[in-house]
Amino acid sequence: MLIKNNVLGFVGILAISLMLSLVAVAGYNLVFPAADVDGGSPGGGGGGGGGGGGAGGALSYTLTEAQFLNGYEKEISVNDSFKMMVNSSYHTVSLMDLTNSTIKINVSSEPQIAIVTVGDFRRFEVSGDNFYDVLVTLNSINATSLKANVSVISIAEEITEETIAEEEEKEGASAGLYEEESVEEDMQEARGFNMKWWYWIIVGVIVLVIAGLIFLGRKK
Repeated sequence: MLIKNNVLGFVGILAISLMLSLVAVAGYNLVFPAADVDGGSPGGGGGGGGGGGGAGGALSYTLTEAQFLNGYEKEISVNDSFKMMVNSSYHTVSLMDLTNSTIKINVSSEPQIAIVTVGDFRRFEVSGDNFYDVLVTLNSINATSLKANVSVISIAEEITEETIAEEEEKEGASAGLYEEESVEEDMQEARGFNMKWWYWIIVGVIVLVIAGLIFLGRKK
């Protein structure tokens, strides 16, 4: 009887230790979503653009001439896009990826990939006339819903050496932040994967201990 009680005590202590270890591992890998980050937006008019279905459930919003001229703002998900007409040709702004404070976009017909930081904007030339035609602003990112609030507006700003230098400086800073946050997200995913393995290992050990206890009890 004394041996059985000692075994029960040992099993109880072991189970508590294993559960505490599980809690510690879970706490170490727990990731809290960041709060919304707000930023300014030049010409961010709202309104209902024509939303159409896209590949894999992605949405495409076709802007009217008035919406594009006045500025159109929308909260979009990865793979969603805006479609607007510039000089009688349609062009698109697509959301390729996002992090806590940056987005990667593709402006086409001729692809132009850029990184935009919350509260900042980027200018794009799509008509071949040495004037910027499209200005894209990242107003905010909702890390919970994984959506970005983006504004698109028509502009006619001459491209100069100063504006080129400004855009290149923005791209360098934004790209560095994007890479940094992307690596951090990959590390968080890896830690979450490791936590799952720890969980199943601990559960397996507890099951074995309980099975051993039952076996000893029947033997007595």
